[in-house]
Amino acid sequence: MDWIVLRCALCRVAGSIKEIFWLIAYVVFAGSVVLKSITWLFFAELVTKTAVQELWGASISIGIVFTIWLWLGIAKNLFRPMMAKLMVALLMVGLLCNWIMAYAVVYRYLGVIDDGSDARGTITCLYFSIVTWTTLGYGDVRPSIDARLIAASEALFGYIWMAAFIGMFAELLRQLASGIRSGLPNEAE
Repeated sequence: MDWIVLRCALCRVAGSIKEIFWLIAYVVFAGSVVLKSITWLFFAELVTKTAVQELWGASISIGIVFTIWLWLGIAKNLFRPMMAKLMVALLMVGLLCNWIMAYAVVYRYLGVIDDGSDARGTITCLYFSIVTWTTLGYGDVRPSIDARLIAASEALFGYIWMAAFIGMFAELLRQLASGIRSGLPNEAE
């Protein structure tokens, strides 16, 4: 009987190691894309069409991999422990930063209109990307004619992403509160 318990425990540990390996690989890949976004946004003299296409290809790849990983995790009920849900929430924060910076790089390439003139400054494009992602829309900076559909897609994508993001954090807080109220140790421990 003890061998069966030991074997089951070893299978769980092996499964956890595999999941941790894939999580680390994903974080390294996502971190390299975010680093590329930061480099193109803040340190490049001129943003080229090739750079935008390369960055967007990597960003879309990350989004697809994360979405498949999330769907499979939900289907297999892997995210039951609090720590796993916290890791998903942190990955969503990282991906959120990636998307905002990727859009900012596109705005830097296509330009935005600030005070009636074409602007391609790093801070202006990053500011416009954040305002558009959150659908705040102050109106002080507008998309150029070439960037209008990009801005619309960012607003729509940001709206959907923020709903999922807020839902994930609400679930984390609900589980945390129910663990505290019941007096039982959290699943994360």
